[in-house]
Amino acid sequence: MIDFNDYQERAITTKIYSDEIGVPYVVLGIIGEVGEFIEKMKEVEDEFEKDLLTKEIGDVYWYLAGFFSEIEKNMGDHIQFTKTLLAVDDAIEIIMIAPAQLAELTKKFLRDEYPNQMSAERFEKIVKLIQQLHDAMYFLCSEYQVNLEDVLEANIAKLQSRKDRGTLGGDGDTR
Repeated sequence: MIDFNDYQERAITTKIYSDEIGVPYVVLGIIGEVGEFIEKMKEVEDEFEKDLLTKEIGDVYWYLAGFFSEIEKNMGDHIQFTKTLLAVDDAIEIIMIAPAQLAELTKKFLRDEYPNQMSAERFEKIVKLIQQLHDAMYFLCSEYQVNLEDVLEANIAKLQSRKDRGTLGGDGDTR
């Protein structure tokens, strides 16, 4: 089983954004990567596209790890593996809606509470959305016969390689 706290600790070593923009940056990252995931999901017909799809899944989780780091919480304490049974259309709907709801809650956090700690009530709402997003992503991983643990390990390896080569910044999947 995946140890999300370990993943978060390793993922955050590849952070290159400044602390001052941390929360909005990672939330925008979640939204952007989910959008890329949806875009690539429409294209999955062979192993090459499936590989690109799994890279986007890994990137979504990297930004989730960043979110928990920015608010000084442990990812593994708040994301659970559930046996949620979804239809593919329901999982896709969650993936499309949850990031927008996360953006709305984050906007209100930035307006009402930042730079102070996030209220427990708002945090619980965000965690519920993140859990729904995780459930949907995990479900779709099983639908595409992808092991999430392998995806996360590959994500760390990809980002560590970019860090070692000085290419964490920039654009494109093949830097």
